[in-house]
Amino acid sequence: FRACFVIAFNVGIPVMFGVEVVKHRVRRLRGEDTSMRWLTPEASMALEFFRTWRWVSIFIKANWLVIVYWTLSVGVAKITFVFLSWLNEELSSVPFIWVLVIFFVIGFTMFLLPPVPGIPVYITSGIIIAAQARTIDEAGGYAGGIVIAVAISFTLKIAAVCGQYTIGYYMGKSVKVQQLVMVDKVPTRAIERILVRRGLDAAKVAVLVGGPDWPTSVLCGILKLSLFQCCLGTVPVILVSAPCVLAGAFMAGPRTDLGEAGQSLWGALANTALAVSAFGQLASGVLAMYYIQATISKHADELGEHRLEHDHVQ
Repeated sequence: FRACFVIAFNVGIPVMFGVEVVKHRVRRLRGEDTSMRWLTPEASMALEFFRTWRWVSIFIKANWLVIVYWTLSVGVAKITFVFLSWLNEELSSVPFIWVLVIFFVIGFTMFLLPPVPGIPVYITSGIIIAAQARTIDEAGGYAGGIVIAVAISFTLKIAAVCGQYTIGYYMGKSVKVQQLVMVDKVPTRAIERILVRRGLDAAKVAVLVGGPDWPTSVLCGILKLSLFQCCLGTVPVILVSAPCVLAGAFMAGPRTDLGEAGQSLWGALANTALAVSAFGQLASGVLAMYYIQATISKHADELGEHRLEHDHVQ
């Protein structure tokens, strides 16, 4: 878990300490703190915690994890795109309603697989559903197909959260799994403190939307948080998934007989939609890191307190 933590936050760790140095300097200039140390008390506590780690072993494990991740990420992403492209061809002669059912079932199954990224699923929904709806007046044509694809992708994501949560819920019954995710440590407790908030809290939304799909929802299940509140906090993911769907629909185009100029236009629109989605994902990820660090700084003592329910984990 520590290797995963280093990979996830990497440059964010020294940046965090840099921010804490500036924060402590400001406190000294204001006369709020007269100590001569470089860091705030919260950052000093974090530094002492990090000093107990076996960094050589952690970096070796981190390197291996990155190698495995990129192998799976690149390989699985390519396989995913190839499979979904094949699926698009196979569904070309299938009735529209069955296209929706088959795509939902396959998409849900893919979301439950840890290495499968969500973005290819969103993009393919736009390609398949919008293209299939071109000639179907009952579905609203091309524009109606886009709306249906956005709705299907959003529903698919919420259903996937429920499925991933369930996986985590049953995995969390194992003490080994609880030790692996370090449920008794400050970083995990900080995430838990954020996610137990009700409604569409900004920090909660940032973690649920900005965090990686499978690990985030599975962690919610391991921590046995409210499933309804997890789904509610995931609702803004539509701001990330919808541009991906639009990108897929723009790749397919409103007609099959687009000229060179038309293809260039729709291709540019697809790239723009992908850029918007990437920016939203990146922004939510950065905000998630900020809110987690802020929670640790503000509630470090409380998060570090002993809990009876974690006696079996230690």
